[in-house]
This record gives sequence, structure tokens and C-alpha cells, in this order.
Amino acid sequence: MPLKCKTCDCAMVWENPHSLTGFQESSSHIEGWPICKDCMIDHCVHANCLACNYGKYPDCQFLKMKLHCRDED
Repeated sequence: MPLKCKTCDCAMVWENPHSLTGFQESSSHIEGWPICKDCMIDHCVHANCLACNYGKYPDCQFLKMKLHCRDED
């Protein structure tokens, strides 16, 4: 059964019997969270780090990404 993003439902890990590496393949979207990278970026830009259920503030791996995206706006 494929692993899908719980926010946008895109496939992040799926079975591929023709793969050279085995039956599972992962997209570039997977970051080790139940949501894809695109949804994680959107979440980070809009969420309060102290109330986030994904990162471990202040050691969150997405904090630099959040600050970078916020600075671009």
C-alpha cells in the first residue's frame, strides 16, 4: 500500500515490482514526515513553531526553510 501525504494525498512511497532497488520507491517529496515536502513548506510558513506537531523546536530541521521562505515574501 502506498504511503500518501495526509494533506494533499500525493504518493510519497509506492510499490514498483520493476524497480532495480526493490519493491518500494520514494518521491523527492518524502522528508520522513506524514506530509510531503511541499505541504511541509506551506505548513512551516503559516504555523507557529511553538504549536507545531511535526518539528521539535528549537531543533526543528525545517526552521531554516521557514526563515528562508519568510524572508522571500
